[in-house]
Amino acid sequence: MAYRLYVRSENQIVARVDFNASDDDDTVAVANFICGLVDGKDAVCEVWRGANCLYQTSTRQAMRWESLSRERQDVVLRTEEALVNSHWAISKSKALLAAVQASARRP
Repeated sequence: MAYRLYVRSENQIVARVDFNASDDDDTVAVANFICGLVDGKDAVCEVWRGANCLYQTSTRQAMRWESLSRERQDVVLRTEEALVNSHWAISKSKALLAAVQASARRP
């Protein structure tokens, strides 16, 4: 299924990315990981499918990478990589860059 993730910080959109996931639960994992990657700012992440907002979080929920299934890890990694390669403000996030580098080293 196709989804869109918005990340807002200080009342501005700092990221938007489209991604595919197998179900709505995968989107929660993506939002929770990405929301924690906005440098030094509290962020709000929203996941949309079409005109419906499916999930919103403003908390940085601690999730361990190892607790995710391989499929969910792949969704998170592809989304992180898309954000790094985007023109959005989050693409300069040190936390995002570190997360992508760490993910690339994992088996």
